[in-house]
Amino acid sequence: MAWPSWPCAPGARAIGGKSPCHAGRRGNVHGLEAHATQRPRAGSPCHGGATAFAGVFLLFFLAALRLPAADALPASEASPPPATTPHHRAELTVRGLGWWDNYQARRTLDLVLGEGRGETVDANTIEDATLILLSGMIEQGYLQARIVASGVTTDGVPFSHELDSALTTTLPRPLATYAVTLHVITGRRYTLREVTFSGLESLATRPDGGAAVITEKEAREFFMANLGLFTPADAKAFSPGKLDRGLLSLRETLRDRGYMEARTRVAGEQRDPETGDVRVQVAVEPGPLWRIGGLQREAEGKEEPLQKVELPGTGTPWTRLVAQDIEVAVRNAYYDVGYADARVTVGAQPEKELAEDGARRVAVTVRAISGEEVHVAGVRFEGAGRTNEKLLRSKSPVHPGDPLDPQKVERARLRLSRLGVFDLVDSKNEPPTGPERDVVFLLREQPRWDASLLFGYGSYEQLRGGIELRQNNLRGKAHRSRLELVQSMKSSQGDYTYSVPELLGPNIDGSVKVFGLLREEESFDREEYGGSLLLRRVFRRWRVEATTGYTFESLGTRDNTLGTSATDLDTSRVGSLNFTLVQDRRDNPLLPRRGWRWYVQVEDAAKWLGGDVDYERLEFDASWHVPLGGERWLHLGLTHGVVFGSDRIPVNKLFFPGGENSIRGYASGKAAPRDANGDYVGARSEVVVNIEFEQRVTGNWSAVVFLDGLGTAADIGDYPFDETLFSVGAGVRYQTIIGPLRLEYGYNLNRRSGDPAGTVLFSLGFPF
Repeated sequence: MAWPSWPCAPGARAIGGKSPCHAGRRGNVHGLEAHATQRPRAGSPCHGGATAFAGVFLLFFLAALRLPAADALPASEASPPPATTPHHRAELTVRGLGWWDNYQARRTLDLVLGEGRGETVDANTIEDATLILLSGMIEQGYLQARIVASGVTTDGVPFSHELDSALTTTLPRPLATYAVTLHVITGRRYTLREVTFSGLESLATRPDGGAAVITEKEAREFFMANLGLFTPADAKAFSPGKLDRGLLSLRETLRDRGYMEARTRVAGEQRDPETGDVRVQVAVEPGPLWRIGGLQREAEGKEEPLQKVELPGTGTPWTRLVAQDIEVAVRNAYYDVGYADARVTVGAQPEKELAEDGARRVAVTVRAISGEEVHVAGVRFEGAGRTNEKLLRSKSPVHPGDPLDPQKVERARLRLSRLGVFDLVDSKNEPPTGPERDVVFLLREQPRWDASLLFGYGSYEQLRGGIELRQNNLRGKAHRSRLELVQSMKSSQGDYTYSVPELLGPNIDGSVKVFGLLREEESFDREEYGGSLLLRRVFRRWRVEATTGYTFESLGTRDNTLGTSATDLDTSRVGSLNFTLVQDRRDNPLLPRRGWRWYVQVEDAAKWLGGDVDYERLEFDASWHVPLGGERWLHLGLTHGVVFGSDRIPVNKLFFPGGENSIRGYASGKAAPRDANGDYVGARSEVVVNIEFEQRVTGNWSAVVFLDGLGTAADIGDYPFDETLFSVGAGVRYQTIIGPLRLEYGYNLNRRSGDPAGTVLFSLGFPF
């Protein structure tokens, strides 16, 4: 099982959040990446359904620890300052912004002006502090903000002076004080209410008849942020700096799309001092589209690599990105044959007159200087004190006598990084010039031991905590081991994994895992022990991960109150072959806004594999995320699981849907089928459909409405389902660094006897 890391607390991690680490689910094949509790959704990059609630409090706790000791402790208890600094530091106090913003502003001044300042501050320092604060206020839209600086001089004379951002009036000199108060008078905040454009009409369609080069809506987003239904005031604030950045971004976007002469300027600006509303007119002069009119190749030294490169044809739109692509392609062609010092320049000379189609033709010249041919004299590894050098050399495609190809050196560096036992992998050439050079890899090994505390809170398991111990680079062969122990209010779990990178080749890793789980489910107590032998390969071109292996496990149930308890197997042994495929094309695994993800997992258990049961278990899971514009998104999820085989399938392998990552009108496991007496029974087949609409409200907050559907079949003869349940609901989310913190309520539309009207769920991580 993998857990998200808290960047603010090295060595401490939260249990139960989502992290882009594996595709396992409870009830899936043990050892294929995860042994979760209950049934986390595979649509997530890791597990779902557990909440790192304690981690939220830890963030506040750690933030408090960052306060200066003098702020956190009484003066008598604070640590004494270094002998090199004065015993008393001149005090800067900020007022007028609210307690939190006052504190943040003071911290900014301490950072910029230096916490080691002397016992007094002079007029220059006070004016510097004023300009720092006012520049920040102007950026937030307070264009007329001013500051009243007050205090008592070292001579005992009170002073109070009002300063503005232009320092229209300055402080009297000389002036020195032990303490100064900077009272900020913000004035009215200016807000950008409207941006109109002229000159975009010519870009409504491409010269070839294609879609618009840039739409007015897209151009407006450079100036006016849209952060949801209630965009916060600071995001809508107007400042000259924001306006200049918007003009620059719009201009550079047009140039990246082939309009290399594009210019943008402010054609008009109206500020209403009464309301603070600002309206801006932006003039866009796109100029002509640049197209390649001809290509010329020039080589100094070796010519063949340049001649072999296929360059863009005449008529291709010319942009800086096209120039970069040409430069990289030509340079790599020289690298392939050992010209490690090759230099490539790409020049473009536009014609003065426009072509008949209105475009400007560009004469492109590609010039290459090959330099001398370079060979590898030797390969060295520095910093690998514990790592076997034979192992390191086996990962490097760079060998003495080869042409020195920087691309091969980079591939070797990446392979060394993938061993997972180095904090740093870099490379250099010695000497840096000459026909023969050593390739030197600079390595920094990870600590031999590493430990992390685990903590979290789940809506079902409640408080949980544990420890993870990792051992790196065992026997100097880049082998790794991990021991994880987790205890919650309803479960005890442990697993040990021993991993060998590139066991069967450059891209195939191997691992051995042993695991154990005791967990109190809704209608029975789960017991699982076993081990797995696994092989894993990542196909990076398609972003597909494949895992296969063998698992042997002992499954048991106690205190079984299911409707099938009379015929359920109390214990069973399972030997199975397992196979998993995962593809993840989402833009962000923790907070997906665009793209898709799917995975399929097959488990084939048979008596000839050492068990006493026969069955086939298949799971498929997919999610799709579509931006709708206006900070709105549509999220779709589909899950299907089925177990074929004999009538007596281990209860541990059946499906018990419900919870924050399944049908959200039910708590974990409470959407499972019921028998005639109303008792729960495990499902042989399940289909879960999730449809969710998300609208950003403000900042990190968003609101969601959802419809969840579930179909189940307790008998495989009723495949795919003979009972359906539906839940509708709504919720709010707060985006954190490890995924959304979710509070949701699901209302059940077609309740069975004994079902709740709805369920409130609190969780961390995306649902699918």
